[in-house]
Amino acid sequence: MAGGHDGGIIADLSEFRTDPITGRTVIIAPERAGRPNEFQNRRAVSRTARICAFCPGNEKETPPEILSYRDAGRADEPGWRIRVVPNKYPALPAHEVIIETPDHNLTLADMPLPQAAEVLHCFQERLAALRRNERLQFATIFKNQGEGAGATIEHAHTQLLALPDVPWSIRQELEASRSDGEASGVCAYCRMARQAPESRRVLDSEGFTVISPYAARFPFETWIVPKDHGSHFDAVGGEGLADLAGVFQDTLRRINRALEGPAYNMVIQTAPLQAPPLAYYHWRIEIIPRLNKIGGFEWGTGVYINPTPPEEAARRLSGEEA
Repeated sequence: MAGGHDGGIIADLSEFRTDPITGRTVIIAPERAGRPNEFQNRRAVSRTARICAFCPGNEKETPPEILSYRDAGRADEPGWRIRVVPNKYPALPAHEVIIETPDHNLTLADMPLPQAAEVLHCFQERLAALRRNERLQFATIFKNQGEGAGATIEHAHTQLLALPDVPWSIRQELEASRSDGEASGVCAYCRMARQAPESRRVLDSEGFTVISPYAARFPFETWIVPKDHGSHFDAVGGEGLADLAGVFQDTLRRINRALEGPAYNMVIQTAPLQAPPLAYYHWRIEIIPRLNKIGGFEWGTGVYINPTPPEEAARRLSGEEA
């Protein structure tokens, strides 16, 4: 729905878009990209710490490890490749930190592909372990990369937090996707992956498509969507995981090149822990560079204002910008 109200209430360039699954409304307002400081001071600035609790040799600075992938050494000693520990300041009892590498300066985007695939496998292993606790109903895997995205430690890590109930927003999405699937006879996310126009596609691999979603809430919001239907991330097998790791790294590198290494949030959206395979829900990875600030209008209405049209974001990330 294009703008054009008398009196300039909505600028001619603004556009309302509605998410086809959840019904969430966003305003695409490219004219706001010209505001002072709109995209400034949001980079993932490196600040080398005097003592990093996540570096080898400092294992006693964290709670005892839950899991580690090792080349040498014993628990809570150096020699690990990946280390999982309880969060020292947990939001809930089941709150874990996955330390992705012993190298303080290495990121998920830049590590060797087999190492990135092993990190994803570790995510899967922890989800499977938490599923065995029937009191836990939902788990989210998320990364806050850079201070502007909420990170307090720069060493590459991801967090996993499990809940005793499925959050309200997730229940809403599950219900919306179920209703859509019953009405159309096909998973809405499968349809999205197949039908996304070239103008919003960033890249494709054998098993995954990367898109700028139609109703993107944030500038350069990017989704990695599996082409084959699946509701649970941890059901992805070995070859699929290697493909995903390559696509994930490629996407992060494109974002880093286009936006000069921004702070970003990443979330793996997956079905509830105790749910069986769902025909109407589709797991995915969402990456949100932290380029702008959320203000009172967004908090007060639940309607996001995105100054970068998804088509423009896709052009820049795909390398096809004019």
